[in-house]
Parts: sequence; structure tokens; C-alpha cells
Amino acid sequence: MGILAWMRRRAPKDEAPQEWWERIRRLEGEMEQLQLAWEETYGKVRRALANLARKQALELEQPGESEAPPANHHGPLSPQEAGRLLRASRAHYGR
Repeated sequence: MGILAWMRRRAPKDEAPQEWWERIRRLEGEMEQLQLAWEETYGKVRRALANLARKQALELEQPGESEAPPANHHGPLSPQEAGRLLRASRAHYGR
């Protein structure tokens, strides 16, 4: 039940000014547009995550050069090294 329907159920003695009805109609229209925009955004995020999952599944099936460790890498990274690499990548990509 929308706001407009709720307002119409009220007793006639408490009749709201016409300006209120216009504002309520506009508000309901804006809420519908917001819902459509949210559904569109959600769809885009869902598709992007599905594409990412598909790419990761393909990489697991066919390991390529992207999984090869760097030439100077000899074993697992220490927490300090991982933090340094993370900070460097954030600085490089501006995030």
C-alpha cells in the first residue's frame, strides 16, 4: 500500500491540502525511479561478480603465467612484504 492510498483512507474531515497530494505523488514517483536505479545497479554488480567468478574458475582449470610467482620470489610472503605490496598497488592505482 502506497502513501497515497494511505492518505486517501483518512477521514474526510482531515482533508489534506492539494499541495500535499502533489508532493506525495512526486515522492512516490521518485521512489519508483530510485528502485529502478537500484535494480539496475544490482544487476550490473551481479553480472560483474559472475564474470569474475567465471574467470577465476577458468584460471583454476587452466593455470597460466598469471599464477607464476615473480622471478625473485622464494616462498610465501611475510605480512610486512604483503602489506608493502598492497600499499604500493593502492598507490599505483589510486585507491
